[in-house]
This record gives sequence, structure tokens and C-alpha cells, in this order.
Amino acid sequence: MKAKVEFFYDYVSLYSYLANSQLAKLDAEIVYRPMFLGAVMEATGNRPPATVKAKGKYLFTDARRWADHYSIAYAMNPKFPQNTIKALRLALVAQQQGVFELLHQPLFDAMWAEQQDLSDESVLAGIITDA
Repeated sequence: MKAKVEFFYDYVSLYSYLANSQLAKLDAEIVYRPMFLGAVMEATGNRPPATVKAKGKYLFTDARRWADHYSIAYAMNPKFPQNTIKALRLALVAQQQGVFELLHQPLFDAMWAEQQDLSDESVLAGIITDA
């Protein structure tokens, strides 16, 4: 019996993007759990990296190292941070409709490889069309 990994993620999370790139290497059943990181941060009193200079500097330096290590595309999104609630809802609907695999990676790529704005409905529509 395969192990089960529950992957809680938000497309705005750089570390979610990095972790997502490695999940296929696991010999495990992956259960994808979209969650709104902004609400978690607010509930826990955590401040986003963009609002804490040292935290932000470290995060983006560390992420660059991991992206290089994993050989994945990464560039800081100039629209960071952004509201990903619509993208997360799209992921939930895609799971329910059985097309999650067609949209999940393109949503991460749009955010972290292509520097698109996931709060823009036309960007989401383009991802759906391309899928």
C-alpha cells in the first residue's frame, strides 16, 4: 500500500511551487489540498515575506537556490503578492470535474515561471483554454 501525502498549497506560495515540482518523485498517493495562505497567515499572526524585509530577502535568495537545485524555471513575479482565491477555486472545481492534472501545473507556472497575475480572470481563462 502506498503512503499518502496531503499537500496543502497556495499558488502564491513560492515554497509550494518548489515542493510541487518534487511530488511526482515520491512513491506515494498525493492528495492536493488548496488552501488560502493569506487567511492562514492572518489567523496565525504571521506576516508575509513582502512585508518583512529580512524575511523577504532570505525567502527569495533561498528559493533561487532551490529552483536551481531542482532545475525548474523561476523568476520573481513583479505582481507578488497577489490574491489567488479565484485560482484556488478553479483548482477545486477542476478536482471535482476530473481535470485537475490539466490545470494545476499551468497555474503554478503562470505564477512563478511566467510572472502572470492569477487574480486576473483573463489569465485564468487563458490557462483553461490552453489546457
